[in-house]
Amino acid sequence: NSYAFQVRGRVENLDLTSLVNAAETSDLAVTGTVNADFQASGNAKDIEQLNIQGAAQGQNVTINGRQAGQLSLTARTGQSGRLDVDLITGIAGKPQSAHGSIELRKPGRPVEVSADLTDMDLAPLLAAFAPNLSSTVAGNIGGKLRLSGPTVNDKGEATINGLKGNLSLASISLVVSGRTITVQTPVAFTLNGPDLTLERTRITGDGIDLSLGGTLGISEEAKLNFAVNGTADLEAIARLNPDYIMGGKATVDVRL
Repeated sequence: NSYAFQVRGRVENLDLTSLVNAAETSDLAVTGTVNADFQASGNAKDIEQLNIQGAAQGQNVTINGRQAGQLSLTARTGQSGRLDVDLITGIAGKPQSAHGSIELRKPGRPVEVSADLTDMDLAPLLAAFAPNLSSTVAGNIGGKLRLSGPTVNDKGEATINGLKGNLSLASISLVVSGRTITVQTPVAFTLNGPDLTLERTRITGDGIDLSLGGTLGISEEAKLNFAVNGTADLEAIARLNPDYIMGGKATVDVRL
């Protein structure tokens, strides 16, 4: 039997509210529509033969009541078998772009992901994905994200063990409950397979003076060596949630 396929289509004014409601995500309210054009061909038994071209545009999209701004996604496969995906979103204030690719025909199916974050406003992101914090936390960040490596091992199994990457935040402006929090920059995260490492950094302001860093594992076999040290004013921490009433000063010395 032949598993070859070819499909072409257009989506007009797809209602995002119905789509999100069908996914039963109670903490996420999305409105707006999406228009898309796509065509794809290949073999259902061989992903290396996949050929896809597509583009989607969001119209009047809001997430938990906030405008998402410009929202577009394009995907295309080249003659070499590389699938490139580009995303532009304005949900965080200024339009932010991200690019990803995967080599469908190369051993290990390596990926590359990159994004440059320019004055990314945290308020819309918190309103969309952490609404409980949106009224107390504000600020913006700037930096670069890079990720690359194989996604499949020698047995054909999906894996993150070969991925390497880094997130470097060169600028962080943070306000919590109207009070400025200073984060020592650059803040550097490094991914080496299943190990995620935060270079030692310091957070100060309004009764808080903490130093933190180390390695956190994102799989059962990964390393774990993370520490948080310093002092914290409990009253300042309680301002994050009006339901908490605390006072005094705590010395923090946590090691994982």
